[in-house]
Amino acid sequence: MVRLGVLCVTAAALFSTGSCFDNHRKAPGPGQEKAPKGTPNIHCESTKGPFTIEMHPEWAPIGAARFLAAMKAGVYDGTVIYRVVRNEAVQFGYPKDPVLRKEWQSKPELKDDQQIFRNPNFHRGMISFAGHGKNSRGLDLFITFMTGNANGHPQAPWETPFGIIDEQGLKAVTSFTSEYGDFGSFGGHAPELGNGYEALKKSHPNIDYLGKCELVYPDGDHEVRQVAHKQAVVEQPNRVNRGNSVKQSELAREQEKESVRQREHGRGVKHDPSDDDRQREHGRGVKHDPSDDDDHVPSRHEPSASQRTSGISFKLGNVLVVIPKWLIVLFVAAVIVVKFVLPKRISRKITRLDF
Repeated sequence: MVRLGVLCVTAAALFSTGSCFDNHRKAPGPGQEKAPKGTPNIHCESTKGPFTIEMHPEWAPIGAARFLAAMKAGVYDGTVIYRVVRNEAVQFGYPKDPVLRKEWQSKPELKDDQQIFRNPNFHRGMISFAGHGKNSRGLDLFITFMTGNANGHPQAPWETPFGIIDEQGLKAVTSFTSEYGDFGSFGGHAPELGNGYEALKKSHPNIDYLGKCELVYPDGDHEVRQVAHKQAVVEQPNRVNRGNSVKQSELAREQEKESVRQREHGRGVKHDPSDDDRQREHGRGVKHDPSDDDDHVPSRHEPSASQRTSGISFKLGNVLVVIPKWLIVLFVAAVIVVKFVLPKRISRKITRLDF
């Protein structure tokens, strides 16, 4: 009797699982399984609000790698939610940027990931690549609203989830307008994407779009963020060092200029701001050309244009002396008067006295 009971239990177990070598398990809900440490989640904005994809690359490594690479490249930023089937699923993945569209649509289609979930194959909120046959996954994605076997094995073995959205995020996703529904072949009015994004504004004015998608790290993964930050600093040490050197040099020049201003103020010399520009140019190894300045103002070390053309200038030590032309003319006139005019008048007076 004991052996018979054991055989009955074993048979029941094999019947329920399908095989003693069957590794499949039920599709989990949000937060029920923990992803490998350091796995980032994806936060996306949309016309109906934000949502976060809890990433699980261990569920479908090939699909998860393609999604993360495309997301980082901005492929899904601004993409249209072109298919919305109420209570079933939404679908998207037609890049808005024409350059990214051409680049990523030309990439080879993905090989199928191994199916790991059964009964149910998918849980509500799971995201997966869509396809049309074996090894046919490209860029198009869908998010299911159903928990069950409608997706995946056996009718679509290429459909393998790599992430899931919780109920809070699904409030936004399930709000995407179903006004246009399914593809035309299924009786809906989904847009013809070949006409481009501009055409959607007129043909489907109420359609929804994704916004920006970016990486976020779950709480508790602070070490991962710190390591990423350290790597970013290590990758660009020269840029950081050069930035610090420039800042230190600029600070030293500012301190030097301030000390010059203070000394000039003590001597009663008015500070000329144009000297600051020349000092900065000299520090950068740039020779200052006054002709390059549209509103060049002579400094205290340089005679003005009118002074250069209307007098004689020379340096007496560190002092620039400028003698105007009118003073020179007056001096010459005085010399002539003293040397030639006055002696004649004096001699005439003396002659008159003699007679």
